Amino acid sequence: MPKRLCRGCSEHLCKNCSERFGCPREHLYLVVDDWSSGYNIRNINLSSGSGEGAVQCLPPGFMNVEAERGVSEFFTSAFGTKIMATHPNLPEFPVPIIDLDRKTILPGPETNCPAHPIYFPVGNKVYALDIGTFEVCHWQPNPTFSPLAENNWRWCQLQRPLFSRLRICSYAVNEQKQTIFVSIKGDTVATFSFDIGESMWERYGQWALPFNDRGYYDRDLDGYVGLSKDPESLGYLYFCDMTRTDTDSRLCPCPVVERSKVKVFNKNPAEIHLSATLMYMHHSKFCIVECVSVDDVKADQALHELSGTEASSGSIYMYRVITFTIRYNRRSDLKVKNYRVQCYKVPREATSELIHEDPVAFWL
Repeated sequence: MPKRLCRGCSEHLCKNCSERFGCPREHLYLVVDDWSSGYNIRNINLSSGSGEGAVQCLPPGFMNVEAERGVSEFFTSAFGTKIMATHPNLPEFPVPIIDLDRKTILPGPETNCPAHPIYFPVGNKVYALDIGTFEVCHWQPNPTFSPLAENNWRWCQLQRPLFSRLRICSYAVNEQKQTIFVSIKGDTVATFSFDIGESMWERYGQWALPFNDRGYYDRDLDGYVGLSKDPESLGYLYFCDMTRTDTDSRLCPCPVVERSKVKVFNKNPAEIHLSATLMYMHHSKFCIVECVSVDDVKADQALHELSGTEASSGSIYMYRVITFTIRYNRRSDLKVKNYRVQCYKVPREATSELIHEDPVAFWL
């Protein structure tokens, strides 16, 4: 069996890869709008606990971004360890680029996606798809790099997709094949592919990816993993391989779909699921940040017993951070292993709009 390669440095992995080869360690970053003028960015330590019980306070934010609160869809990861905040009408500069390594903010060029953008980070590029527009931003740093230099830092319009932005139900990126996949539902169900090298859209299949929102390609599984948010299958993981076969049709046949036997969300009946974000870590390991509401008095009392905090008179909102690995055997099932959970109180200052949208979380 060939040795795996590190995503950061392309060297063979070893027990102490990051120290031996100088690979940067990745972290979980959570963005919450509990600052009066915008958002706090927090670094969540995934090794700080392993149990369901203790409900912790979130660590203090180490950076903040001034932007309209309650609007989470304008955040995206970009260019390795950076986060873009593309909120329209920002007071200081169009697009803040948060460099997490250097703890600095760079001004970036204004995007043309002001409505409901979907972002596709791919290496040193970020693709943005919105109503009536599809564009790409290039990051080309050099010793004399100026972030606002026209030749190095810009959004370029691309061929518009063959479908409406408002019909998109799921999507994924395969960086190895330099391809973006987007599925739509509505009057018709279909999946389209965008060839990054050729900069061209084409219809890929007459079916949709089996999960909701963003899915991830895993090289070890040689397929795509995503989370279901449909009411009847909420919390299940789905896997498909999307491998083309030698047929006379130009379209890829509907892939074989596998579903996990168990849900990855908590089964506590006192909790109400509000939202969740799935992230790919590495080598079949994933992270989910789920936001839940705990409404009944009995659950409040249980929270008080576990965490030592006073029971609230209203709703309690919590972030549940879940990490796990999945293993898939073509002769058996998609299995969830190494399941670990940490719970955090959502700050009272966070807006209701942010709580009910998918958490703004990145593994970078």
